[in-house]
Amino acid sequence: MSGEIEINETINETINETVNETAENEFGRALEAIYFGEGRYIFVIEDAVWYGGETCAAVNIEYANRTSIKRDVICPLVDYYWTAPDGHQFRIKITEVAAGYGGTKWAKAIIYG
Repeated sequence: MSGEIEINETINETINETVNETAENEFGRALEAIYFGEGRYIFVIEDAVWYGGETCAAVNIEYANRTSIKRDVICPLVDYYWTAPDGHQFRIKITEVAAGYGGTKWAKAIIYG
């Protein structure tokens, strides 16, 4: 095999295959949620907020039992990294955010694991 180069590359990043589901906050308001990490965690889009001159998503990462782990603000097209308690790292990307009234979807998110 002299002169030949073999490339064997694996990309270890997958798109979350779980569809958005509806969760409710403590006031009974519908929230957009994505289950990820083999169902162990929930990514909840709580609101659209004005942050740094643009509309961003106020999010909450929770355990599947709805116990909050991390609240943060993620702006569109910014790579956001979150490390789960078990050490697994996820990349989260918000692609679109819009103010939500009357049950309108506020943001589109992709979670890579």
